[in-house]
Amino acid sequence: MSAIGYNAWVEEDVYMEGMARMHKLDPKLHIIETLLKEFQRLKDMDETSMPAVQRQWGLAELSGQIVALALELTDDLAAVCTSYLKCIRNHDMRFIEWVSKFNEGREFYETLSKDPSYACEAIGLDKSSEAEAQAIEERFRWIGDMRNQFWRWYTGYKHGQYATPIVLTMKTQEGELRQEWGLYLIPRPLRRQGNEVHTGDRFINTVDNLGIFRKLAMECVSLSIEARDRQYPKVFGHDRP
Repeated sequence: MSAIGYNAWVEEDVYMEGMARMHKLDPKLHIIETLLKEFQRLKDMDETSMPAVQRQWGLAELSGQIVALALELTDDLAAVCTSYLKCIRNHDMRFIEWVSKFNEGREFYETLSKDPSYACEAIGLDKSSEAEAQAIEERFRWIGDMRNQFWRWYTGYKHGQYATPIVLTMKTQEGELRQEWGLYLIPRPLRRQGNEVHTGDRFINTVDNLGIFRKLAMECVSLSIEARDRQYPKVFGHDRP
């Protein structure tokens, strides 16, 4: 751990490398794993310990937090890859400064969708076989697709008030009614017809589908570590301690 003093003057090279060395994404994955354990504990809880409905609301909120962290990691991955690339292209060590100026990952994933070869560049894979390059491209493409599909629920839940944990009544193909818990996007604006409003169809069952969001978080962290391990030596002249 670098000894970087708070509210003090520090040599720029020491500051830049020390901050880059401490920057990591895997703690967020550890938080997701902790939330998953709590989710399972609550799910397995004896019904005499907590009313079933109260337990379901807890599961819905926990699942929403896990989904939000997974989607947040897609931006974190983009920030890591973009910032190291800027260091390399500008021949500087300003990784943490570039990170601090990073806004939002949409442009990064749009570039990947238009130029698949950018995936290898993004994690510093200078020489690769065709099979290896294709595998990296597919991993990034999958993350980008997941981000595009679920980004509105993330922003609505974490940065607005228009995505909310909720229980909805659904009809099965057999015509039977069932309840599903998850994140629901409140229509904006609401569709009105006379004295009725339409509920819309923007709902994801987060409670029953956490595995896919855990995989998303794991892929983001894994690729960020690959990028860091390859790009750090190019920026700072030696391997990361």
